[in-house]
Amino acid sequence: MLTVQGISKRFGQRVVADALSLEVAAGEMVALLGPSGSGKSSLLNMIAGLSSPDAGTVTLNGEDLLAQPPEARHVAMIFQDFALFPHLDARDNAAFGLVERGMARKQARGLAEEALAEVGLSGQGHRRVWTLSGGEQQRVALARALVTSPRLMLLDEPFSSLDAHLREQMQAEFRQRLRSANIPALLVTHDRDEAFAMADKVAVLHQGRIVQCAAPAALQAAPASAWLARFIGFDNVLDDGVLPQEALRVESGQPPARILSLSRQADGVRLEVEAVVGRLVLRLSAREAAALPVPPEVGGEIGLGVDLARMRGFAAPDKIL
Repeated sequence: MLTVQGISKRFGQRVVADALSLEVAAGEMVALLGPSGSGKSSLLNMIAGLSSPDAGTVTLNGEDLLAQPPEARHVAMIFQDFALFPHLDARDNAAFGLVERGMARKQARGLAEEALAEVGLSGQGHRRVWTLSGGEQQRVALARALVTSPRLMLLDEPFSSLDAHLREQMQAEFRQRLRSANIPALLVTHDRDEAFAMADKVAVLHQGRIVQCAAPAALQAAPASAWLARFIGFDNVLDDGVLPQEALRVESGQPPARILSLSRQADGVRLEVEAVVGRLVLRLSAREAAALPVPPEVGGEIGLGVDLARMRGFAAPDKIL
């Protein structure tokens, strides 16, 4: 288990980590989600040993990581650009970590070939990395990380440069392999959908602090604050909680809501309306929009019921972490 306790870091007047604490169990993935500058990559760098915290502790299975040099921590890190060596072929890239640890090159290459086969690159070890596709390069980076049997995996936005279809495929492969190897993992991402799809828990950072750390379903059911609710994608954030779309009923006979703006989307229509509880966003599917007695238009009205019983309240303070 990775345990981070009270980690703090300051660069001049800028605080990038303010008493951060979290735990990652074996085989678990925790996503670090937050806006740029919130401290996500800084935390990864301190765990990896690329920078040192001003205060706090980091332990892995009870061992003090901060007392060890980076090369002794047995932590693998995969970056956005994969950090492959262009002058080496796929096999030697995958074998690099083993050779650096002193393993004989022949043995390291043999293990690298096995690791490449496990990630779907059997027989491709001879290829120069610049001849590989983005997905193939990412598989080489994964093989290089896994072949060293790391005790911890750190992922710094490794999927952001891939197209949507390949990104989803690689996310699923990464998650499966890390879980089967029982390796704890931290994933830095700006992408809410990626965090919710891959992680067992999501830690949302803002200004160097963890605002909330919970399972994706728990975050969506009860976000910790109005800021967090808006950040993870809720449209209708009120003083006491958030109104999901299922709390809004479009029916004749309901109180009228004036349409302030309208935008057509691939799967329907997005309306901004002035309702009895304030300004709301209403999303209608193409079928729902077509079923309206009068086509919606800016300045017009629509009957809108609001079921406040469906409001999702903000998380209690003792449920945030």
